[in-house]
Amino acid sequence: MSETEKRKGLSVPALAWPLVALCLPLLWLGMNRPTSTGSAREGDLAYQLGEFQAVHEYELDRSQAAMLGTEDAIWRAYEDLEGGTAYLYCVFHREDWKSVHSPETCLLGSDMTLTGRAVARIEVGGRPVEAERLLLRKNQNGQPLVSWYVFLTKEGLMSGNYWDFVWFHVGRAFLRSTRPGALVRIDVEAADDAGLEMADRRAKALLERAIPEVLTILR
Repeated sequence: MSETEKRKGLSVPALAWPLVALCLPLLWLGMNRPTSTGSAREGDLAYQLGEFQAVHEYELDRSQAAMLGTEDAIWRAYEDLEGGTAYLYCVFHREDWKSVHSPETCLLGSDMTLTGRAVARIEVGGRPVEAERLLLRKNQNGQPLVSWYVFLTKEGLMSGNYWDFVWFHVGRAFLRSTRPGALVRIDVEAADDAGLEMADRRAKALLERAIPEVLTILR
């Protein structure tokens, strides 16, 4: 057998073992998914957030709780002084961090089309934070909607990037030392494209007011 043939014969196993080594930890993480004890915190998050007042509390049905992997979630409608509505979604986690996924998954599953994505800069307690901002349209009538969100942890992670959230927890998961955290998301509908600027201002304002309250709950 020539040297070329030998190299060809060894190439597949040589590549396979590193791939197996990489996949095993991911498989372990997937199979070891802690379950949430469930502890809805509706009463812990303020009903008055700056100029925003909660006007409706939504209950999660069984299918929604199953999708989230936890009942430890808040879903509310808030109104500002101008009567504009913004919807707040907050999903808490303890060791069950894998129950928190990118909001894009839920939004696209709600008969919407993603038409834009951008980093949206906000400020929380004097700290600049990069949130994620999605622009979507309802498939039924084309109505635009903006969604701003941030992933938080008790130890200071504050980012709209889902992969920042994942990598923060992956290493800690092997040591069984994951940290409490939350996803805070604000959705605001606009009547048409001309109303998107106001929708963004409303989403940004409520997100900046909600995050300090959520961090207080986590601590």
